[in-house]
Amino acid sequence: MNNCNMRFKGFEFEINPSNISVKSNTFTKELPIPMNAHIIQELGFKPRYISGNGIFTGENCNEKFADLQAIFNEGGKGDLFISGYEPMVAIMTSLEFSGKSGKDGICYCFEFIEYPENPKEQNGRIHIVSEGETLFDIANLYNTSVDTLLSLNPHLPAPFELVEKDRVILR
Repeated sequence: MNNCNMRFKGFEFEINPSNISVKSNTFTKELPIPMNAHIIQELGFKPRYISGNGIFTGENCNEKFADLQAIFNEGGKGDLFISGYEPMVAIMTSLEFSGKSGKDGICYCFEFIEYPENPKEQNGRIHIVSEGETLFDIANLYNTSVDTLLSLNPHLPAPFELVEKDRVILR
């Protein structure tokens, strides 16, 4: 974890935003089973959503907001540093000028979404099929059974009919 001012691409917030929220969720699927019961499967993590607001202050507050607006307009992903979190790759999805705060202050709001790096690294819960792999290969690789993998992956065809880049849920 880092303890720093918030940064995105080449922009550093001189004062961290007043409020920052980092929302984490998982993909889940509910499967009905006999006797009015159900099973809930965890299918991996969704990207984190980061939102917040703050105030740029000082004589150059307009330039600070203009610099951040230019980075937003540029688009694309970049490294996002937030105090208390490991750095992440993110995309800025929203930037709002939300008013003036006195003579030398600009209120702003922002939103980011984490950019998924590598699906294979989703806490070992998902395996991306390589060319020629079968469920038998994957079961052997993760020390589990084909039956377990089939029960976790009702969307998959027969064990020998996997397609490259299929996603296999491991647990």
